[in-house]
Amino acid sequence: MKKKLPIVIIVLILFIVAWFNWDKWFDVKDSQPFELYGNVENRQMQLSFLMPERIAELNVNEGDLIKKGDYLGSLETSRIERELANARAVIPIRQAAVDAAQAQLDKAQNGNRPELIAISKAASLALESKVKSAERETKRNTDLYKDHIITKQALDLQNDNVYFYQNILKAVQSGTKMLANGERQETIALAQANLNRAKAELDKSNQDIALLEQKLADTKLYAPSDGIVRNRLKEPGEMASPQVPVLTIATVSPKWIRSYVGETDLMKFKIGDPATIQFDGYDKPFSGTISYISSQAEFTPKSIETKELRTHLVYEIRILVEDQENLLKAGAPTTITFPGLS
Repeated sequence: MKKKLPIVIIVLILFIVAWFNWDKWFDVKDSQPFELYGNVENRQMQLSFLMPERIAELNVNEGDLIKKGDYLGSLETSRIERELANARAVIPIRQAAVDAAQAQLDKAQNGNRPELIAISKAASLALESKVKSAERETKRNTDLYKDHIITKQALDLQNDNVYFYQNILKAVQSGTKMLANGERQETIALAQANLNRAKAELDKSNQDIALLEQKLADTKLYAPSDGIVRNRLKEPGEMASPQVPVLTIATVSPKWIRSYVGETDLMKFKIGDPATIQFDGYDKPFSGTISYISSQAEFTPKSIETKELRTHLVYEIRILVEDQENLLKAGAPTTITFPGLS
């Protein structure tokens, strides 16, 4: 009996040693999937107005759930509305100037009215007849003067009448020619320049109106996406500017989980790998994919719970998760498993 007792003790010791070293001797791997721990984080955006002006109202408070396109607030608009009214009042004046310049150009290009040319030609014919009649009278008076029937003074008066009607005829004929030929090219060019200037002034006025209308639209602030109001940084009555945020918005979806992996396990992961996220207090798991792997090592942050020593170097990874129902809350701890990794 005494001889069997040492044998039993030796067998027991060998069994215990084999139990604790079985995995090492036979390279037995744990069948449990690879597991990490992380925290939920939101994508955040800071919203500001596009122009400097006093805030008229903010329509949301911290914690409000907003949808894309929701009205969030506005700036005071009285100054811009006055400028817009003044700019619109100028348009009829600018348009009248364009119409007048266009009429002048049309007149220059189209020439004079046919009726006016016809009247001028008729006047020329009448004067031609008058000149011929005066010339005949002058010839007759010349003969009478030679016969000493009329005086030299009467003859000279008749000659003056001929010159008078001849000069008038030349002036009317010249005017008729001008009416028939239309305006000079210089006059047409000047009319075209006046029209171009009037149109440019009208275009500038319309552009001024468009700019003021855009400024008026920019006094309104709308939600760029679905989200939750995290911070209300300004209040009505304060001055806003493009450089100063008014609201901080946390997007509803997608969210991402920040976690850390040791350098010995880093090569197991690649961007696009699937992951399963378990949220404490919610039985249904979430699906996600690795969207980011840091290229720089760091010491494990104190806020992250790990099974390894905190002095180990780790690499940050982020898992992108769709959460349309907004179930995952920022900062909540999660357990992440990776199918196929152990």
